[in-house]
Amino acid sequence: MNHLFLLLLFPFLATHFGFAPNAASFEEEIVWSGDRRLSWEDFKGIPSGRQITGAVTYSTIKATPSVAGYFNNRIEVDVKAIFRCDRSWAKDKAKESDYLLNHEQRHFDIAEVYARKIRTALQDHHITPRNYPRIKAQVIEPLFREYVNFDKSYDKTTVHGLSSDLQEEWDHKIDEALGLIESEYADN
Repeated sequence: MNHLFLLLLFPFLATHFGFAPNAASFEEEIVWSGDRRLSWEDFKGIPSGRQITGAVTYSTIKATPSVAGYFNNRIEVDVKAIFRCDRSWAKDKAKESDYLLNHEQRHFDIAEVYARKIRTALQDHHITPRNYPRIKAQVIEPLFREYVNFDKSYDKTTVHGLSSDLQEEWDHKIDEALGLIESEYADN
């Protein structure tokens, strides 16, 4: 009987006295938010022994269709930039570098830039179960391919973040795309 009482009491004690694990430690994926930056604790995957890089970010775009209403024959597509914690990893030495963490954050930011492009492009379409496959092929998939190529270009151009000057240029370019800073070309 005493053991049952302790088992029932443990969740209360753990929560109120700090013994409970952090909820973030169980996250498998993170949806992009301007209010949440990545931290090294988010990189929960196991580093591959064959990789020469210090960290790998696995970010992607999820486009999930759902029926908006049974009678209106309309589909809404929920488009989100996702960071996969279980597939992203960092070597211990890399976790000492805020500079590298910024580089990895930018991969996630690029996913959000393209998630926004997809959401914007989809606003121009009345999506139904009948035309969804065509819209997916003509709108979502080409922009997703563009995202993958842009992300690869980011790594190639910055030499995986090793070129600090080029990294700074890309930081500016990505912030601008996210609308975080004024465009240099905006009318004054």
